[in-house]
Amino acid sequence: MKKKFPLPSVIVAVVIVAAVLVAFGHSLFLRTAPVLLPSPEDGAAQPGSISAGDTDVLRVGVTPETVQAVIATLSRPESYARTLTMEYFWGESGSGSASAQVWVQNDCMRLRMTQPDGMIRNVLVGGGRCCIWYDGGSGWYEYSAADYTADREQRIPTYEDILALDPSAITAANYVNLNGTDCIYVETAETNGSVECYWVDVTTGLLTCSETRVDGAVVYRVTGGRISAPSEANDRFLLPNGAAFPF
Repeated sequence: MKKKFPLPSVIVAVVIVAAVLVAFGHSLFLRTAPVLLPSPEDGAAQPGSISAGDTDVLRVGVTPETVQAVIATLSRPESYARTLTMEYFWGESGSGSASAQVWVQNDCMRLRMTQPDGMIRNVLVGGGRCCIWYDGGSGWYEYSAADYTADREQRIPTYEDILALDPSAITAANYVNLNGTDCIYVETAETNGSVECYWVDVTTGLLTCSETRVDGAVVYRVTGGRISAPSEANDRFLLPNGAAFPF
């Protein structure tokens, strides 16, 4: 039997998905301070471990009270490339998805997103500027990077978002292994009744996955792919006319 959602919950889910749809349209890797992780015997920890040779870590417990201090030790890499997958769900069977390729280098970000309608949106952010164009066109639109930041265009929260949370909003936190990636998991309760879930990669500080849930059902999910060397991004920071960016 299919699970039926109360009408108010469906309305909330539709509003969240609509907001997401409107919004559509960082050597490998830098090593900073040691990452703090819980010990395997910690009662709050879930299955998953890091082998002795992987990284220098100090193992401490991750709880809602300590998770922001733990995440504050992380630092995103200055250069990387990866893919992102965005999925949104509504009602009992409705769903959609989009994907994006991301390159970050020299304080610039290039985003190439395949949207649900098949159109490919290109975004370059850096030097205080943001340029946007679609495949097949020769021109571009230019905006202030204050309005079109790299994080906003990727539609994926970062560890800074978690640090900015009111600690009282954090309802769960622990150490988990998500599909082979060691992560810090954080769950928050939002004022609109939804639940936000974050999986932060302890090695890169980048979000591996995030979900928005309403009444236990996922209405939006972003998943980050494996990170590759920044050398793949050398020819990605060009405008449609071949000019280098930023200019």
